[in-house]
Amino acid sequence: AALIPALEPGRAFASVVAAAALAGFLSWPAASQLRFRFDERDESASIGRMAATFEYVRMHSRPQDELLSLNVRPIAYLAARRHPAHAAVFYLPWQAAWERAHPERPDSCEQVRADPPRFVYLRPVVVERHPWLDYGACLDEFVRRHYRRVEASGVKDLWALHPGA
Repeated sequence: AALIPALEPGRAFASVVAAAALAGFLSWPAASQLRFRFDERDESASIGRMAATFEYVRMHSRPQDELLSLNVRPIAYLAARRHPAHAAVFYLPWQAAWERAHPERPDSCEQVRADPPRFVYLRPVVVERHPWLDYGACLDEFVRRHYRRVEASGVKDLWALHPGA
């Protein structure tokens, strides 16, 4: 509120959040070209029930291979130490609505079909009363048609691209 004294505290916070989001959105084309390095000392990938899944991704892909995490698990990229295969990092109902409103831009499904990643971590959840298949049906259908579920000890919700796909 001190940064924007003319606004009430709640509105000031909302304004700052909106400005930060807008600035991030406007700078996305440049930022999307940046690559980050994973710190080899990071042990978060070895913790929790997803550890075997992301260890499998690391063991069966190259560091330059990308991963797609659907719909709301951005930790997958850090745990697997793989870059996102999709510009949006995750996929939410309002992104699908935005894509429908802007048909002149390639939608998420088109982007993934054009350059399918080697692995997809697919663990759809309901987001704000929006079931996954209400907005992610195209991505879900693409994964189930062109990928096979990885059946390995401790591996959950992981799909691998069919050979030759």
